[in-house]
Amino acid sequence: MAPTKPEESSCSQRLHRWCRSRNCQLWRLLLLPFIPILALIVQTTLSLENSITNGRDVADVEEQVRALHE
Repeated sequence: MAPTKPEESSCSQRLHRWCRSRNCQLWRLLLLPFIPILALIVQTTLSLENSITNGRDVADVEEQVRALHE
């Protein structure tokens, strides 16, 4: 059953009030510093994955060179 119009506006008003409250501001202040930290974790993970892939490729080439010299 779909919500009626008054319920939607009531929910919207509650959300609007909560977003202007101290609790919402506190959550924003607590979560805001984690955005750059999360970005650094993602960047480091991708860089590490790239380095591991390159290391495997180098090992494969080294193995091929050894096989040719034998």
